[in-house]
Amino acid sequence: MVTVRFPGTGSPSWGARAACSARNAWSGVLLGVSLVAFAGGTVFGPAANRDRFDSLAAAELGGLAEGLVETIGWLAAIAGLFVLGDVARLHGFWWKRWAGGLLLGAGLLQGWASTVQPRLLGFQETRHLDGILPYDLMWSGMAIGLAAAGIALLLRTRRRFAEEHLHRPARPPRS
Repeated sequence: MVTVRFPGTGSPSWGARAACSARNAWSGVLLGVSLVAFAGGTVFGPAANRDRFDSLAAAELGGLAEGLVETIGWLAAIAGLFVLGDVARLHGFWWKRWAGGLLLGAGLLQGWASTVQPRLLGFQETRHLDGILPYDLMWSGMAIGLAAAGIALLLRTRRRFAEEHLHRPARPPRS
């Protein structure tokens, strides 16, 4: 098993991991959301020529929606780093659990940005593209793949923890 040890935190114990299991996952989810928000605003937005995106709503409303996603991304990064710092302080960092949360958060925001925002809310539709189906399949497929990988890792770490920690033989009574 791969464990990450932050400087000065020592080796993680199963008790510390148990206490920080949910915090590991939530830190990963928050940082995954922030990662996709950052990538969408700085890499994929300009690459997809976002300034040519049309909106069924007013152009200002589409820009407001994009700004809101980026703001949520920054707030998620700050919150995720605070939670990660708390986990490190308690010596409970669990690499696989955190990575599962990261993938799940990235997949959830990618699903929002590729499906809900353009299709259900009508913001930032890519009308200038001729064949929209490959574009939709690629982004939605990426969202589903990221979220599925994150869920699989979270379930795997939950099962492994239960097998290794909860089913250990009881300690003999002290005399």
